[in-house]
Amino acid sequence: MIIKAGDVIIASLSGSLNNIGLVPKQLDEELANTVFFIINSERSISEFLFLFFRSEILKIQLEQMTAGAIMAAIPKGVFGDLLVPLIPKQKQEKIIELVKQSDEAMKRSEKVIV
Repeated sequence: MIIKAGDVIIASLSGSLNNIGLVPKQLDEELANTVFFIINSERSISEFLFLFFRSEILKIQLEQMTAGAIMAAIPKGVFGDLLVPLIPKQKQEKIIELVKQSDEAMKRSEKVIV
């Protein structure tokens, strides 16, 4: 599958749901393995989708939709069944900014502790 900068890629195997990435510009138009889902949306900012798919709410939904006994995976058709809130882009930007501030504060606090 061809990926584009800003796509969110998600591992489809149930034990790998924490493996989520945001495609950087350097990997625009590269190929990705088919064990990943590629997510993008005109209604959502890529960074917000990345954060949202890392949330516990979405992980729980995805885990409930896995199928298979030996290598449980998420079927391709489940994304239409996910409960995803439609959040205005202005609020998405605010959430992204708050998360960045939180990450920066965490990094500063780790330097102080060490």
